[in-house]
Amino acid sequence: MNEKIMPKEELINMLNEIYDQLEELEGAIESNFSNARQKWQDECAIKMRNCSEEIRSLETKTANLYDFNGKLDKKGTHHHPTGIKLELGF
Repeated sequence: MNEKIMPKEELINMLNEIYDQLEELEGAIESNFSNARQKWQDECAIKMRNCSEEIRSLETKTANLYDFNGKLDKKGTHHHPTGIKLELGF
């Protein structure tokens, strides 16, 4: 009878160790995914900001070259875009 109890206790101990290891693994995976997600979001935000700046620059250049009728602005005055404003977002 004593021999049957020992394997059960050993099995329970092994299962407890496996459970502990799985908890550690879960924490490590969650941390890695969290870091990767944050890095990805930061990279996307930088790309979005760069695109937004590029669009703003193109809008300004276009507004400086053409008046509202589409004719070349010969006065050399700077028009600021008052038409459609393009915005980027997720």
